[in-house]
Order: sequence, then structure tokens, then C-alpha cells
Amino acid sequence: MFCEKCGSKIPDGSAFCPNCGAKAAAAAVKEAKKEAEKAAEVVKAEAAAAEQQAAAVPQQAAAVSEAVETQAVAAAGEVQAAAEAQAAAQEAVPAAVKPPKQKKEKSGKGISPVKIALIAVLAVVLVVAAIFVFSKGARNAVKKAFSSDESYFKSVELAAIDDLAGMLATAYDDDILELADLYKSTFSLTGDLDVTSDAEALLSIISKASNKKVDLDWLKSGKIEAEFSMNDAALRLDGGLTANKKTLFDFDAIVDINDGMAYLGLPLLHKEYAGIDISDKLATDELLDKLDTFKSASEKFPKGKDLKKLVLKYAEIALDNIKKVNNVKKDVKLSVGSAKGEYTRYRVIFDDDLIKDILYSICDTALDDKELEDILLSLSDAGLIREEDIDRFYDGLNNTFDNIEKLSFDELTLEVYVDGSGDIVAQHIFNANSELTAAYQYAIGDDNSFGFEIGEYRNDELRKGYSIDGTISGSTLTGKANYVRSGSVRNTIEFSDVNIRKFLSGNPVGKLEYNLSTLMGNSMMRGVDVVIDFDLKVKNSKVTVTLKQDDKKLIELDASLKKSSSSSIKAPKNVFDIEDNNDIKDYLEDLDWDNMIENWEAADMPDSYVRILDQLSRKGLGIDDLGGLLPGKLRRSLIQ
Repeated sequence: MFCEKCGSKIPDGSAFCPNCGAKAAAAAVKEAKKEAEKAAEVVKAEAAAAEQQAAAVPQQAAAVSEAVETQAVAAAGEVQAAAEAQAAAQEAVPAAVKPPKQKKEKSGKGISPVKIALIAVLAVVLVVAAIFVFSKGARNAVKKAFSSDESYFKSVELAAIDDLAGMLATAYDDDILELADLYKSTFSLTGDLDVTSDAEALLSIISKASNKKVDLDWLKSGKIEAEFSMNDAALRLDGGLTANKKTLFDFDAIVDINDGMAYLGLPLLHKEYAGIDISDKLATDELLDKLDTFKSASEKFPKGKDLKKLVLKYAEIALDNIKKVNNVKKDVKLSVGSAKGEYTRYRVIFDDDLIKDILYSICDTALDDKELEDILLSLSDAGLIREEDIDRFYDGLNNTFDNIEKLSFDELTLEVYVDGSGDIVAQHIFNANSELTAAYQYAIGDDNSFGFEIGEYRNDELRKGYSIDGTISGSTLTGKANYVRSGSVRNTIEFSDVNIRKFLSGNPVGKLEYNLSTLMGNSMMRGVDVVIDFDLKVKNSKVTVTLKQDDKKLIELDASLKKSSSSSIKAPKNVFDIEDNNDIKDYLEDLDWDNMIENWEAADMPDSYVRILDQLSRKGLGIDDLGGLLPGKLRRSLIQ
């Protein structure tokens, strides 16, 4: 046997080369065999563990165990064969020749079959769980199967209240609380007007209907801008009117409550602002106190989630008093408008005793409810309600609580219709004579038809209220909304793409279409429609109003209202101080009417309009004329 490293002869039985000390091939083979045996033992141990895990998935246990054992035997055989092949090759190499070194290849770790099996089982479980979680019908079926009629009725009522309260809480947070920081906000309003050449037909119709000539041929485009800002104790309102890209009128009004000053600027007419001291006329100290109170209180306003929690608490209190649900019927047909469906009906009779029990429970809880008290006090601190209003509220609760037994209530019957997903689609209220008196109801047909009604009923007929008839896709409605009075439809508005959930969450989105003849009560307007596209939010609202005839756009107004954080409001530098009526007259006499007239003429205003402005400039504005631009209290104080 020869050394693999230096080629020297190695005596039989030696484990190392006497020349260089390298391991002999036989020793290497022996060591390789030991490693192979160890590897085989490890693989067999994995096989034993796999068999234990396979007990949880019996369908796959036998296959997994057999595969692992086969892999173990094969692995041991491959290691043994490799070692023997290496020894045989080494014996065949001449002493003077060094065998070439083999390049070792990295082997990646494969995924264990046991892991694959477990992943497959886990995937199946997740799919089944997802179907259950995301399928309201599946969850509802399980809940219904394991609940009494009373428990199930209460759960669907509470779920409906929870859903509605959640949407209203979102509307409260996004709208009401968004306005709570009014004292540090800016609201910007812009409106762009586009008048097409086809508008002449409409103007002709309006002229005939009003017996007055309407001259708008000169107007191609217009724009109105206004901005209200409040920062600390200063307010600013400015804006302007533009026609054909020429300014017709603009203004800038600033009120600084801290300094007790008000400034009025008319940039097109005067280079200076009129400065007026209002400190002794508008009780500025009182205003500052109210503003500081509102600031501190607004930071403690209840959140939407707090109001929702309160609503759900009292809903649960009321529902807990219901001990019996009568006459549960399945597959009850319900027709609303053109939509027809079949639902499960639940009936609850509210007799005198049940109504008293509900009132007693609510009053008893409310009188000692700290959460309710905190909410009322926060609204009072902000000046939204008065302390005496809170006192009257608690006096009413105490009076009701003390005199419940003396009260008498007529029997009412509530019918609730529930669909297969556990959603309430209708609630009917019947009086003691089993007459339908009030209800809200909707139905969804198999063809996605949708009907809705709410209002007062007589002889099962909607006498006064509102109805909707159309189609539904998800939460989006398209159809017609009707106002019903004395059993007859009085007004109809077509709508499309109105998202109900967004609407109830304080973000109305959709499109309305109204016939102008119905709006104005003039048949001459028949064929002229008003189309309103809207997306309303406190932070950013957009509205497009289009007048069209036979699908031709006549006039279009794009309006937007945006809310942002305000910057500091500073008093103007160029100020004309006004202390009495003589100062007002002097200021008005300095108005540059010629500048305004030039802009009107450049905007192609009709000569008749320009002449009116010219006559006004010759006459001059008086105090009363200026007063028309100011708030009533400020106007009266100036005249005095």
C-alpha cells in the first residue's frame, strides 16, 4: 500500500505513512465506515421520530415512515460503497504518481417528507378556517344551530346595532372631531365654472320661463375662491370672483381678537385696509375666555369608540330583558319595491311589563354611569351643551325611574326579518290593533334587485316617508329614491354608485340626477337635467354640478373644499385707521372704481352691467352700502 500524499510505501497494518505522517487509505476507509454507521443511526433516529409524528396524520404515516427508512438504508449503502471504491482506487495508483484531488460539491439540504406532510395538513386546516372566518353564512349557520331562538335574536340585533354604531363612530371621528380643531385650521373653497356654446339653448328656455332676458353669452368661464382661516385668536376670510380670467371683485377680512382689531381690505378698489377698533364693541375678553375653554375641552372630546361602547352597553341592557321570541317562521316572503326575498321572521311582543322593565334597567344604569357623565361633562365644557341641559337630563331620568309603575304603555309588536348571513333586512312595528304603523325594510332579490322603505304606514302601505328601488352590487346602489306623501310619490331623484357603508361612515360618495322641470315646477324645463357627482369629506370634498340637455353638457361647476392646518395670521401693514363715520366716508371716497371698471370691460361684461358699476362709482358708496358687506353686529356698531 502506498501513501496517498507522498507516494511512499506504507507497511501493512500501519495507520500512518512513516515518511509524511498522512493517514493510510485503510485507516481512512475504517473511519469512513464509522462515519457511515453514525449517519445511518442519525437517519434511523429521524425515522423513529417521524413515525411518532405520523400518528397525528394516519393516512400518511406508513408512506412517510417507509420513505424515511428507505432513505436511511440507501444513505448508509451509498456511504459504504463510496468508501470501498475510494480504497480500491487508491490500491491501483502507482507509488510514483499522485492521484488528482477530487473537487468537493456542496449538497443542499432537502425538505423532509415529514415537513411536507405537516405543511400540507396545515394548509388544508387554514383553507377550512378561512372559509369559516370569511363566510358569514357558515358562521351564522353554526351560531343558529347552537343557540336558542331568544339568544340568536339578541345576537343578530346586537350585531346590527354594532355595525351601525361602528359606521356612525367613524363618521363622528372623521367629521365631528375633525372640526374640533377649527381654531387652528384653514378651509379653502374653489369653484370653476365652464359655460359651453350649447348653453344658449338653456338660457333661451330660462328667459321664456322667467319672462326676463338672461344674457350670459359673454361668460365662457368663471371662478370663485374663498378661504377661512383661524389661528389662535385671529380669523381671516378672503376670496374673489373671476370671469373669463379677469378679477371682478375680491376682499380680505381679518379679525384679531387679542388686539381687538378688525381689518377690511378691497384690493381691487383700495391699496389700504380699513382698520377698526372692536375691543369695546364685541366683548373680546368674553370671546377669548370661550375660545380658551373650547380649546382645552376639545382635547378631551369623547372618541367614536367611546360612544360606540356606550351605545352597545345600553342596547345589551335593553335586549337582556327580552325573555321570549314568538312565532319564528322560515322562508317568509318579503317584497319591497321590485325586490323580493325569503327570510326567517322573528316576532317579539313588547307588552306593558316588558317596556317598563327595559326603561327601569336603562334608567337605573344611566343614573350611576360614570362613562355617560364624563361624556356629557366634556360636551358641556366645550360649550356644546349647557350645564342646565345636563341637570334636566338627569331630572328626567330620576322622574321616569320613580314613576315607571304609574305609567301605562300600549302593546307593540316587533317583527324582525333575518337573511341567511344573519343580517337584519327588515324591522316592522305593529300597534295594539296589529296595524303596521312604522317600519324600515329592505329586500335583495336573486337578480340583485334592491328595495328599501322607511316611514309611516297605514293598511300595510307606506303613507309618508322614503323609498328606494334599484340594484345593488356589494355595498353600492344604483336606482331611484322617492319621497312619498299621502301614499303618493311626490319627488324622484335618480342616483348611481352610492356606497351605503361610506355614506353612513360620514363619506357620502355617488351621483345624483334630477330633472329641472320637477325642481322648478315648469314643464318648459323638461329634458334639462341636473347631474351632481359628489365625494364628501371634511378634509377634502369634491362636487361637480352639470346641467345637460339630451346628454349635451351645457354648464358645469367643479367645486372643492379642503381643510388644512393654518399658518399665523398677521395684521396688514397698510392700514387706514377708522375711528368715526367721517373716516369711513373718507375711505370710501378713495375707492378706485376705474380699476374695477377696466377689469369688467376686459372680461367682456355686457355694457349694461358696466354702466351700473359706473353709476355706482359716480354716486359713491355710503355707510349703509358698506354695511351690507359686514356682519350685522359689527355693522350696527359702526353706524352707531
